Amino acid sequence: MNLHYRRRAVTASLAVAAAAVGLSVTAPAAHASPEDPTHGVVGSYSATQPGDIVVDSATHRGYITQYGGPTSSLSVVDTNTGESVGNIDGVVGYPSALAVDSGLGRAYVSSSYGGAISIVDTKTGKVEKTVTLSEKNPDGSRPQINDVVVDPTTHRAYFSDYKSGNIRVVDPNAADAVSSILVDKSATPTKLAFDGDRGFLYIADTNFFDENYGRTLWQADVRKGGALKSIVRADNLYPVDVDVDTNTGNVYMTDTRATNLWTITPAGAVLSKTTLSPTAIPNGVSVDSAAGIAYVADIMNGHLWSVDLTTRATTALTDTKVPALEKVKNLALDTSTGAIASTTNGGKVTVVAAYPLPATVELPAGQVGKAYSQKLASAVSRATFALTNGTLPGGLSLAQDGTISGTPTAVGSVTVEITAKSVLSRASSVTIVVSEGPVGPVDPGNPGTGTGSLGNLPGLGSLGR
Repeated sequence: MNLHYRRRAVTASLAVAAAAVGLSVTAPAAHASPEDPTHGVVGSYSATQPGDIVVDSATHRGYITQYGGPTSSLSVVDTNTGESVGNIDGVVGYPSALAVDSGLGRAYVSSSYGGAISIVDTKTGKVEKTVTLSEKNPDGSRPQINDVVVDPTTHRAYFSDYKSGNIRVVDPNAADAVSSILVDKSATPTKLAFDGDRGFLYIADTNFFDENYGRTLWQADVRKGGALKSIVRADNLYPVDVDVDTNTGNVYMTDTRATNLWTITPAGAVLSKTTLSPTAIPNGVSVDSAAGIAYVADIMNGHLWSVDLTTRATTALTDTKVPALEKVKNLALDTSTGAIASTTNGGKVTVVAAYPLPATVELPAGQVGKAYSQKLASAVSRATFALTNGTLPGGLSLAQDGTISGTPTAVGSVTVEITAKSVLSRASSVTIVVSEGPVGPVDPGNPGTGTGSLGNLPGLGSLGR
């Protein structure tokens, strides 16, 4: 694999105005205008029939299956730039799914046409070995692997074989020995999710073959050897993808039959069924636990949705509806930056990220001689802040985490430019109003307790009372 490292900076502008009562940060409307979008495209490129996608957040590399026939490859994307950085050739034919073990520097690639998998060394970009999960199913059919996930603690990899009703397990601690977990003789396990904090494996059972069986979300405490248990079962359910909020352990499952995003507790209680839109067909789902958002691919409308994990409020991210995102289907999250990588039926790999827009906050007025400390809230929890133009009012300074603090020394209104930096960056116009302090005689030992002095701030002109 030939890797070519490239960087690209993306900047835009937004306004954060302060009212006379203090420093006020204004968030965009729920459906932001094109001039002030909440999300933007970091980069996009064409791949050969891209399918499943997974991100190694430690290296900011996304790996994408390319369904190329008997001999296939993976495409590799830099999630910081959205640009291709090469291919990994020689993986199993007709690749269907993949997963990355960041701790071992491995990627597992499965096939939709047989029981062989490729194990890739992600450090070298080369296929390390091929392992056979199963030669044939009991009925003589070929195994068909639909998904794979990794337990980050035990490093075991779990593969869903929907033709046999089994979960195949590869244990790197035992020379990649293969074992099986039978879900049910009538089960057709498709998508998987793993809760690394709690050790739960979740299995979406779409039941392609037996309408009397019902469709099921299964859970297994695999680290403790717990038995599989059905936590949700319904005839009108058509699960497509699942992911887990690591903060709460709640499971988020897309359902194409009712265009819903289900929220399910580890105990199996259905907290909500959130309808995205009457026309939506939800497909891939990826949960950003740090930001408190679930991202859903809408394969019908060709854009992403964001769902607030607390309020269940939905927002159509129509700013991501560009040709590169037509028929978007699969998603993967870079948990260290919040960037979302996706694949489409149209042959595109695209990386999308949130602009670090401030949230709506109410802050008290700054006063001369009175300690001031307020933090600029950002929609991107991983953003950093820097003063890029102008000078803050005397006595105040900006920390990298967005905290403006100090003791103001002069009355006035000052506007400066502060840039919030993340995968996508923006320069914010921030106005800070400082009013008079308490009226009273000046204490020579503590000058800041009296009325603020008038005068000029460097580069900003005269400021009156």
